[in-house]
Order: sequence, then C-alpha cells, then structure tokens
Amino acid sequence: MATCAYKSSLKPDYDIESTNQAIKAFEEFSQENSTNDLSKEASVTIQRLKDKSAEKSMSVAKFYESQKHYESAIIYYQDVVNRFSDSSLINTAKAKIEELKRKIKK
Repeated sequence: MATCAYKSSLKPDYDIESTNQAIKAFEEFSQENSTNDLSKEASVTIQRLKDKSAEKSMSVAKFYESQKHYESAIIYYQDVVNRFSDSSLINTAKAKIEELKRKIKK
C-alpha cells in the first residue's frame, strides 16, 4: 500500500494529495513495524516524500512570485516553514518571505 502511494506521488504535478497519502501510509507502516529493518527504510522514504512536498510548495510559490502575486507566494513559502521545518528549503523560504514582504511595502 505504502509503495503504491509512493509511486503515485512521483507524478510531477502541483497536487500534493498523493504525496500526503504516501507519507501517511509509510508513517503507519513505520509505527506498526518499529522494530523491523524496513521501518528504517520507511523513515528515509518519509523524509524523501516530505522534501518532495516542500519542493512542490516552493514551485507554487515561485509561480505566484513570477506573476507578482506576492501575497499568494508568501502563503506557499510559509507552508514550507510551517510544515517542513527539517527541510533544506526552509532557509530559502524564510528569506523569500522577508523579500516579498519588503516588495509589498514599496
């Protein structure tokens, strides 16, 4: 089940529902099999999926930013900050939020 959801989440689209389903399935598997070696592999896959979800939010934010819809872009950058604190993208998202807030004030 978790692997099927993972493969479904690989499609390059802006709908993150399939990715969220895969994360949930792997988290459930990991909890039910915490002593199993596959649980460690599931944890790695969960992090990979969370990074992918953060990347999708960043892509949407960049789109809105390119369209000069700065408030909308901030919402998606803030999503990265709020939901993916362990992502490598968090510092970029925070910097973009501050940059766009300055642009809005002008």
